[in-house]
This record gives sequence, C-alpha cells and structure tokens, in this order.
Amino acid sequence: MTKTSCVPCDHTQKHGYLGDLPDQATSHCQQCHRNWSSAAEAHCCGCHNHFTSNRAFDQHRTLGQCLNPTTELRNDGRRRFEPRQRKHGVSWALAYYGEPFPETLSKTG
Repeated sequence: MTKTSCVPCDHTQKHGYLGDLPDQATSHCQQCHRNWSSAAEAHCCGCHNHFTSNRAFDQHRTLGQCLNPTTELRNDGRRRFEPRQRKHGVSWALAYYGEPFPETLSKTG
C-alpha cells in the first residue's frame, strides 16, 4: 500500500515549509515520501529511485527515460548498479569491479 501522506508532508501543507525531518534528514520527496540527508545523493522524481551520486543518477537516464537499476547492464554485460542499504532506504550505486568503467576507457589504441 502506498502512503498518501506523512508527517513532513502534513507539516508542509499546514505551515508552508518542510519543518524538522526525523533522523537528521534534510530532503523529502512528497510523492514517494523518501527522506535523505546527503547533498551528494540524487533522487529521481520520475521513477523515485535514489542514487548514491549524481553520476549514478545520470547513468540511469537515457534519452529522457529512466532505466531500471535492477536490470540495467554495462556494455560488458555486468550489472551497472548495485543496491546499497542506507539509513533512509535503498540507494543505487554504480557497480565497481576493480577497473575503470568501460564507458570511460579511451577509444584509441
């Protein structure tokens, strides 16, 4: 069941600003009710997935469409994203396999 409201949303509606969020969160999505506190993280207002970095967020968008981080693969066939459990829920990180990402390797030589 999807929540239709929550304490931060109710506070915003009543007072016109977000108010104090639980657990030192500084941001809140009024559609999916996700809280987060890191300015380095990125939340997608389209698919409501949450990412550990702007780079991970950018790689989940192609031609204005959201890619599903649970199924998206890199050029070499390995998973592009891996889930990370955070204080406020799952965040998607770029999967790291110990070498540069294929998309960043030089195309010369």
